[in-house]
Amino acid sequence: MTAPAGSGKSHALAQWVRSSGTTFAWLTLTRYDTTPSRILRGLISTLQYRTLMWDRSSVQELATLNPDLADPAVAFETLWRFFDTLDEPVVVIIDDAHIAGPALADSVVADLLACPPRSLRLVLAGRGPLLPPLAPPHPQGVPSIVGSADLNFRETEIAALRAATPTGRQAMAAAKILDATGGWPLAVRLVLNRAPSAIPDAAFVPSPDGTFELTDYVAEHVLGSVRPELADFILATTASSRFDEALADRLSGRSDARLLLQECITSGLFLDRYTDSHNRSIYRWHSVFAGHCRIILRRNDTAHADRLCLIAADYIQSQFPMEAVTLALRGHDPHFATKIIENHWLDLVISSQADALEIQCISLPSPWRESAMIRVVRACCRDLLGDRAGASMLFDQARAAMTGQPAEKMSLVLAVAISELVLADDHTQLAAACDTVDRLLRGTHTLTPPVYSCAVFLLGWTELRLRRDTGRTIQLLRTAVRECQIAGQHTIAHRAAANLRFALAFSGDFNDAMAAVSDFTDATDRDHWDNYDGGIDLFAEGFVDYWRNDIAQSDKKFQQVIVSDNRQAPYADLARIFRALIACAAGRSDTLDVAERDLRSVSEVEAHGVPWGVYKQLALAKIAEARGHGDIAVDIAARISDARFVPVVSVILGELYRRRGESDLAVELVSPLTDDAAPSFVRVAAMVTLALVHVGSGKSVHAHQLLEQSLDIAEPQTILRPYVDGGQDLRDLLTTHSQWGSKYSEFLGAALASSSELSTRHHLSGQKLTRRELEVLNYLRTNMTIAEIAQALYVSVNTIKSQKRSLYRKLGVSTRRAAVAIRM
Repeated sequence: MTAPAGSGKSHALAQWVRSSGTTFAWLTLTRYDTTPSRILRGLISTLQYRTLMWDRSSVQELATLNPDLADPAVAFETLWRFFDTLDEPVVVIIDDAHIAGPALADSVVADLLACPPRSLRLVLAGRGPLLPPLAPPHPQGVPSIVGSADLNFRETEIAALRAATPTGRQAMAAAKILDATGGWPLAVRLVLNRAPSAIPDAAFVPSPDGTFELTDYVAEHVLGSVRPELADFILATTASSRFDEALADRLSGRSDARLLLQECITSGLFLDRYTDSHNRSIYRWHSVFAGHCRIILRRNDTAHADRLCLIAADYIQSQFPMEAVTLALRGHDPHFATKIIENHWLDLVISSQADALEIQCISLPSPWRESAMIRVVRACCRDLLGDRAGASMLFDQARAAMTGQPAEKMSLVLAVAISELVLADDHTQLAAACDTVDRLLRGTHTLTPPVYSCAVFLLGWTELRLRRDTGRTIQLLRTAVRECQIAGQHTIAHRAAANLRFALAFSGDFNDAMAAVSDFTDATDRDHWDNYDGGIDLFAEGFVDYWRNDIAQSDKKFQQVIVSDNRQAPYADLARIFRALIACAAGRSDTLDVAERDLRSVSEVEAHGVPWGVYKQLALAKIAEARGHGDIAVDIAARISDARFVPVVSVILGELYRRRGESDLAVELVSPLTDDAAPSFVRVAAMVTLALVHVGSGKSVHAHQLLEQSLDIAEPQTILRPYVDGGQDLRDLLTTHSQWGSKYSEFLGAALASSSELSTRHHLSGQKLTRRELEVLNYLRTNMTIAEIAQALYVSVNTIKSQKRSLYRKLGVSTRRAAVAIRM
């Protein structure tokens, strides 16, 4: 349905769904809904609200979608299944669809049109062309586009309306009304609802030259026909595009807004009422009518019009800061508009509204647009939108503009420090910024809840990348989750929860990490924050799987992170690093080739405190070792062995040095990583390497003591990887340690059974061993009983006995001691 403003599109659709009893959902786009992600967010929210009133089991899957974080592909499949399972049609109306522009063709709306579920009826309403390819012809040949000619009143319709409208009976004849209005529904309604016997000679049809005549008509024949207090009430409430009864009271200075609003509705004025998600009545004047009322109000009393805009801005700023800025500017108070941005910029940036926020920043007049504060805000917006060069320039301009600013302006100092958490890359600079933000947050200054909760999140988010104090990072992110939930910042709470989950995994608290409930969903092409955190939740799972030696699941999840990334987000690069480590464990030439090729896309420049060059060189060193080029691997390792704040790199390099016979270098690297400050998986890996060094130097008692200490840490978190990637030397140590008298025989058996170097190629005298026989053999190396081995492998005792007999036959032995004495 495409027609100019005032053609009655929304009114006609509203009457249709009410009179037909059709089940419907209604989405009205705003000027910010110009991306596929914004359209998807609105559509999901609208459907979820409407389905609260539908008693259908099929709404459950739809209810689980997070409107702010939904993956477009998953959302499409969920919506398609939802509509396809319904027994009766549901009409989805997207009003003001023209606002979306080309984004409509790239959104889930286009996907639903291309592959329509059987119960979906989709109506797009807006001004101008709505991308005709989105509206395929009906299979029965029924027209699928309704235009202005269909909506404009004909003479016979005007005559019927004139007869049915009490005031319309006094108006001129239908033919003259048609000539004067062109059948434009808004003008016809004005004439018939409020008209005297004569109307201005000028046509009502809008023109590029303006609608001054229509403004006069609204003033004289609409507002002029109601009692003065109601006219004043109407003018006052049109200051805001939408309002509730409380705001209507404030704008009008009256306490009877509810009664007056009801009178406006029953009088046939251009006022719509709907219910929001909190079950409150929200009112909205027709945009054309409200626009002319604002002209009238400003023409009558400019100062009063400004005051009303500022009252509305102050009332809605906590819930709708973008609209509040528009109202403040309309009220000619750029200082107030800037203050609203200052109070809400951080949550708007983190909740991926940076594009809309920058538009508002640019709309400020001079000198506010050039202020240090606004330049800082714009710098963060630019960085989030992927323009790092532009962000750097704006931040430098902000620094320059700070000259002469009062030192006590804490909000600016905090904004600059917070922006450095986003914009800085150097580890030292980031650490200094974190310390500054931490000091300011602990100070006596009063911060608004949105600023405080967001600042705590960004502080924890940055500390996670700095890897300075994981315990402190976890504490900050837990606080951020709680504070954001209290402040109603649900999207940012999801981001904090996802980072908390990764922080738990990075600390080695794998049990809590996997138990953590995170609604953060990885998605593609839908969220600007993905430039920073895209894939974080899925990567955290793959990271835990890797250290638990579930290599197949780990590789699968890392691959999903890489495939779902369209912007080279950091977690995709980390996934490439770990996939290279997995490829090295497999040792296949073709897999190593793929891993090495994928590493080419990983930057070597430090970003947001992450030393990408160090990680990349580590992966290349491991690949060189896996190819048998040990000297090259050591040369690469020498370049990065002094890397700061990267314990996982140090521990992996330490084991590489040990295997190359460089025991002193290995001990130097891993010894500092055995204390409580290191992540648990790093401590375990460091202890295993030191134990192997002790064995090599004849200190077997020390080796077994250290190995048992490592198992104290590893077994509760199922940290298996350090015990399966050390070659035959490690397998011999684990076998001996089980016989030495460990408390963790079952865990040792699992480690031996899942050794990365075991495969079905192991055989003796042509007798090939199966994978299960190899597992049984390695469990036999421990002091576990047959019953305990059966329980560990989830099979019966008889099954283990049968496999043991087959194993003995192939090995040519008759006892357990003889079997485990054979090195495979």
